[in-house]
Amino acid sequence: MEDDIELTLAPPIPPGLLAALDRIPGLRVQSGDTRSYLRHGPAELPLQILPRSAIDNRQHLEALARTDFDQEPGGPLPFVVATSLPRLLRHELAEQRISYADAQGHVYLRAPGMLIYVDVPIRAAAPPSGRAGGIGLVGTRAIQVLVATPDRTWTIAELAKEADVSPGEAHRVFTILERDGRIEAHGRGPAKHRRIRDLGGLLDWLAGEPRARRVYRHLTCSLYARTPTDLARRVSRALDGSETSHAFTSGLAAALLKSGPTSVPRSVLRVDPDRALEEVADAIGAEVTERGANLTLWSDDGLVGTHGRVRYEDTWLAPPVRGYLDLLADRRGADTAAHFREVVLGA
Repeated sequence: MEDDIELTLAPPIPPGLLAALDRIPGLRVQSGDTRSYLRHGPAELPLQILPRSAIDNRQHLEALARTDFDQEPGGPLPFVVATSLPRLLRHELAEQRISYADAQGHVYLRAPGMLIYVDVPIRAAAPPSGRAGGIGLVGTRAIQVLVATPDRTWTIAELAKEADVSPGEAHRVFTILERDGRIEAHGRGPAKHRRIRDLGGLLDWLAGEPRARRVYRHLTCSLYARTPTDLARRVSRALDGSETSHAFTSGLAAALLKSGPTSVPRSVLRVDPDRALEEVADAIGAEVTERGANLTLWSDDGLVGTHGRVRYEDTWLAPPVRGYLDLLADRRGADTAAHFREVVLGA
């Protein structure tokens, strides 16, 4: 690829998109003020920036696919941009010869006389954090509270109260995030306020923290239910009756929020860490088994899934950021997690 391809993108574009594309060899990327365009040698082609929501309309997608930009030069080239695009959608767009890019580093850019196609994202090496031991589960819970209201400013006392952590832990969390450039701070002393600098960057950072996603105890079970939704209702009803804190997460939570898989072969439930998992299985009438299991119980150490849980109809769900992190633990959950993150978390 010759190093004479220049891509200029004007707002609004997803956070992290410019940085992701700038790592692709042969492609020079820059921010524009009012217009977006592709320059290849002496030719300059205007771009029509489209958010992912624009192609959720099947008629619009089909109309874009029917347009032959090789035969009809001069008009703007549709360019779909997003924080992330699931694999199946990327492949569909490429098959329809519709250009796209996401902040994970996936790109399909087709114009007269050129084609750039990267489906294995090129990631920058993570800089050393300088931290000893990273952040623990209690600190993770505090960060989840921050992410729940990303535009809010916080004092140490406010975060400690809402996350139910000690002031010392709240201060430690802020110190780590400020040192890593994840938050911005204003003021001094007890009146010092902090605010998330970049939601997408903080989510990436949190997803990369090993202990933030670790599950220490789990138990696989089988429980008769007609559908995953029916299973969720039955389980929540039984555990509410026994006053056991719990919250569904991962694929089932995403599906209930209309931003996840249509099929959930195994639901994941986070439960009070002070209860034995076998005791919880008995309380809901589930059989402990690996064969034909449709429910996995996770001990909710650090209360990362049950603190700040949300009610959805007759079911308790983990906070959305926890649902996102738990989706990443699925063997094939990366695309689902990316879609959930964009739709529900807006980053």
